Order: sequence, then C-alpha cells, then structure tokens
Amino acid sequence: MDAMETELIESPTHYIDQHIGRRYVNCTFDNFDTEGKDEAKKIAALQQCAEYVISFKEHFEKGRSIIFVGPKGTGKDHLMTATIKRICSRFKRPGNVMFRDGLKLFAEFREAFGTATTEGMIVDKYTRPLLLAISDPLPPKGSLTEHEQRMALRIIDARYRESKPMAMTINAANRKEISDRMGAQACDRLFDCAIVVRCVWESHRTEHGFE
Repeated sequence: MDAMETELIESPTHYIDQHIGRRYVNCTFDNFDTEGKDEAKKIAALQQCAEYVISFKEHFEKGRSIIFVGPKGTGKDHLMTATIKRICSRFKRPGNVMFRDGLKLFAEFREAFGTATTEGMIVDKYTRPLLLAISDPLPPKGSLTEHEQRMALRIIDARYRESKPMAMTINAANRKEISDRMGAQACDRLFDCAIVVRCVWESHRTEHGFE
C-alpha cells in the first residue's frame, strides 16, 4: 500500500477551516453560483475541479497542481476552497492539506527576521503537506519584491522536486503577467503539467454591487 492509500479516509476539515476565514468555510461545489452571464464557462470550471478531486491520487503521483487564474472577484477562492476541502476530507491526519493566504505567507518570512526561525524551517513547513493551497500570492499592484520572489521560488521548487502538487489562486490575466510579477523560474515550475482553471468571467462583486 503506497503513501496515498495509507492516508485516504473520511475525516473533518477543521484543520484548513481555521485558516480559510469565515467567508469561505462553507464554500462547496453545490453553492458556487453558475447562473447568469458566462454560465457555460463557470460550469466547465466546476467540472475541472470535480475531476481533479476524483483523480487526485493520479495527480498527486505526478505532482500535478491546480491553478485558478483570472481577474479579481470571479470566485477563484470559492472554487479552490471547495476543491481542497473535498480532498482534505479524504485524509486521515490533519496537515496533509494546508491552506495559507499569500500575503500572510510572505509576512511569516519577514517576521522571522531576528528570531530562531530560519527561512529554511519555513520552507520545510510548506514542503511537508501532500497538498499546499495558497490564496493569491501576488500583491494588489506590481510584482513581488526580490526577496518575495526568492521565497516563492524556494517553496515552489521544493515541492516541485518532491512532486508534491499545489493549489493556487492568482489574480492575473495570463501566464506572461504571472511570470513577470512572480518570477519566471517559479512560474515555470508552478505551471509545469498543471491543471489551469481559467476564471475569465465578470466579477461577482461587480455584478452584485456598485459599478
């Protein structure tokens, strides 16, 4: 029996719920709003997520990540949360699926300066989980700093070398923009053989709020 088979079992998802935030705790595939404009695109995105969950053992073995790309407000975090919670519910021990907000992740590196916690220790922590989910690591405007690009590369490269997949939401128009803002090396490793879910429809917040 391989590592994946020994870990698969039904269990609660409380370990990731405490990091996701109250708005996203109850996100599921069933309550993702597909109605209105671009309904077909939204349904296609849902199907990609469901298929990733169903075939996660195969994706894990190949180190195949799932990346949600598109403009802000399109429900990327909802889809990623629903996906990782479905996967998380299959694991025996908490921690095999880890969720982190991108901005908080880089803050963790900054706050480690002058303490006993080294960058290597933080990278190791994010390499251990079988699946690591990160909510948009890019800043609202511009690119990651040189230090942030280096830290992103260290985490992505460490997981890439171990063939451990990631789930990530990114507010960007295309891969070139991601490469320019995240760094080419990190982007290349992240997208290598990844499932890309293109969330390219109107912002839900714009549709239901002020123009």
